[in-house]
Amino acid sequence: MSATPPVLQVEQSATQFAKLVLGGVVLTALSGALVAPGENAVMTVVGAVGLAFFGASTVIVIYRFLSLRGPVLTIDADGIHDVRVSRLPLLWGEVRSIRVWELNHQRVLVLNVEDRVWDEIGVLTLPRRARGANRALGADGLAFTAQSLSITLEEMVGAARAAYAFRAGSPAR
Repeated sequence: MSATPPVLQVEQSATQFAKLVLGGVVLTALSGALVAPGENAVMTVVGAVGLAFFGASTVIVIYRFLSLRGPVLTIDADGIHDVRVSRLPLLWGEVRSIRVWELNHQRVLVLNVEDRVWDEIGVLTLPRRARGANRALGADGLAFTAQSLSITLEEMVGAARAAYAFRAGSPAR
């Protein structure tokens, strides 16, 4: 086996955060502009729903940015850990396959693991709730995204495949 792959620790990107907040504020404002008493009732309802959804989403983005300190994603020879996905790291020995899944130009790293692993590593509520929809769309597994991080998905996938291959003692796939 070759030398141990480097440890990759990735923090949030202030630039990506600013883009998400700006987008959230713009969409919240546009939704709010649709809410006008006495006007078209359908537009008022659409505006109210948009106002609630985009307003809440923007608050969540701000909260997550302020509450997550230090590395958000760590990839090393032992496994991968994204604090947005689970409480504990996912060890490479538990991973059955690695693939990139894409839908509507959104790409994510999907690691296929047995169901018991979800409980063992403490997968958080949002990834658990999204599992059924993700599975129906063809992304059955733990999904990791580079969104809001200071790394590209290609860099994340490359590091994950190299570390996984190192652990398995085979060339990166």
